[in-house]
Amino acid sequence: MFLQRVEDWPLAQKMLEEQKVHDFQVVFVNRGGVRGDLASIEAFMPFSKMCTGLGGLNAAQHYKKLTSKLPGLKLRVKVVRVEPETRTMIVSEREAIMDDAVHKVQPGSTVTAVVRNLVPYGAFVSIKDPETGDLGGGHGLLHISDMSWDQVGMPEDVVSAGEEIRCKIKGVDKAKRRIYFSLKLMEDDPLTQTLDKLFSPEMRDTVTEVPVNIPQGVKDICAELEKEEGIESVVLGRQVEEKRVVSQDLELWIAKERLEDGYNLITRAGRTVQELKVTTDVPLDAMKSAVQAVLRRLA
Repeated sequence: MFLQRVEDWPLAQKMLEEQKVHDFQVVFVNRGGVRGDLASIEAFMPFSKMCTGLGGLNAAQHYKKLTSKLPGLKLRVKVVRVEPETRTMIVSEREAIMDDAVHKVQPGSTVTAVVRNLVPYGAFVSIKDPETGDLGGGHGLLHISDMSWDQVGMPEDVVSAGEEIRCKIKGVDKAKRRIYFSLKLMEDDPLTQTLDKLFSPEMRDTVTEVPVNIPQGVKDICAELEKEEGIESVVLGRQVEEKRVVSQDLELWIAKERLEDGYNLITRAGRTVQELKVTTDVPLDAMKSAVQAVLRRLA
């Protein structure tokens, strides 16, 4: 992986500065990655910067399985580091792939990805090609805040390195060539369930406009909500008795439908589902914070 001629050095530096995509042919595989030819210069690519032929395999531990698979492959790479002292050139297939990936993936789409590594603030994942199984669809960050609607203490509580996951593309920054992933968007936000989902057609006959029995927990929620800054009043709305007990725990959601003067909230205690009409002019984020604060106080 060392540049063998003095005249090679200016060319290597030029490729690094231009950040163009080049053809790289794999010649040799070792525990750390692959060595190959780039414009008649020897270059090294760590497994962490490679996509083709891996498919989620822990290449560093099982590199011998790749010694017959990778040599001879021609890959598209970018030069990412040139070290003058050791005359070493490092290339990356992942960086080259990102040029196309940020234009191909669509926010909101669902993809299969493999967790490459964990960091304190989340995990880096690579999209798995459904046809080849390679990790060549682009890569990016799955932030810890996007792993679950519940609070996550550590990324390893949710995912592990090498794990295959189904997740959503949360966003794409084409200018910075970044893709952002989300696990929690695979499910509905429990704080924004709709009234139509909770009051389903088969339950319409049991919906009452005037509440019959108000669980103590619901009364407590009303009282606590009215203590929150910006909330003017909390009034009981429709009530329904579900056919089965979903949970004995007291639950609280914000409905997606925004009222002109506030929000519809839904509580569930046992079989009883109760609508609350909250009069306020606070924005949705502030309303969510108020709901979470109330739930914490009543926990």
